[in-house]
Amino acid sequence: MNYIEREAERKFLKMNGFFKAVLVTGARQVGKTTMLRHLSDGTDRKYVSMDDSRVRALAQSDPVLFFQTYKPPILIDEVQKAPELFEQIKIICDNTEETGLIWLTGSQQFNMMKNIRETLAGRIGILNLYGFSLHEKHGITFENGLDLQRKPHGEGNHGRTYPGTAAGYLSRCWQNGKRNRRRIRHTDLL
Repeated sequence: MNYIEREAERKFLKMNGFFKAVLVTGARQVGKTTMLRHLSDGTDRKYVSMDDSRVRALAQSDPVLFFQTYKPPILIDEVQKAPELFEQIKIICDNTEETGLIWLTGSQQFNMMKNIRETLAGRIGILNLYGFSLHEKHGITFENGLDLQRKPHGEGNHGRTYPGTAAGYLSRCWQNGKRNRRRIRHTDLL
């Protein structure tokens, strides 16, 4: 299967050049691991998954030995399964000036995110990855990054509905001329 380039890659690489560790978080099956493995192709970055019970047991019982066994640069997948690593990641980050040493993937579990923000504040960049955009699905790229310009109504694609839009969605969001708060929050984007 062909790899689909992600718009978030540029942002991730900028964060990687600034932070010592970068976490890519998001829902299941949005491509967190796929994107990072693609970006690490051709490098000496090691891939380690916390889905492997032996690796996870080592990470949970002895984080120091874990990082002696799997030296940075490293990609740790499903890090929420071994939160014991965060203190050791902090120590590694504090003992070097090198950026981009540790790449992490994980879900957006509240306790994990709270622990990361407290333990690794200022040391880690956090990137939320979402499902494919229409631009990504159709292979549309912009020369200078994302095209976030707002064009007058009717110019370009802003004046039409995309084929994937569910019919009647907007009418369900607005009832009797009022916004249904349970259905939509950011009406300024409509």
